[in-house]
Amino acid sequence: MEGSQQISKSETYESSLFSTLSIGGMISIYQFFNMRANFCFSIWGYRCEYPPGYAYPFILLFLLIVLSVSYGIWCLTRGKWRYGMGAISGGFFSLPLFFLAMVFGAISSGTLG
Repeated sequence: MEGSQQISKSETYESSLFSTLSIGGMISIYQFFNMRANFCFSIWGYRCEYPPGYAYPFILLFLLIVLSVSYGIWCLTRGKWRYGMGAISGGFFSLPLFFLAMVFGAISSGTLG
């Protein structure tokens, strides 16, 4: 009974949160440099031309969120509550990190001001 309730050191909330956030951080860094190189600000009907790989960070973030939520739900059904919630939280905390990188990349591109 006591052995089944023990949580191993590697399956904590923080371990799954930080591992998911580290992947989200790498995607955000990629998005920062993507926006810095390819940002286009158009208001008056001018059409921006983007390279073929411009959408890759968005696709990667979507995959990260879907996979982390799926894995978190799978862990929750297996009784690893903290580890599952860490994976889910890490996926959703990667979203504002991604948008901050997007904004800072757009600002640093030099086309806003």
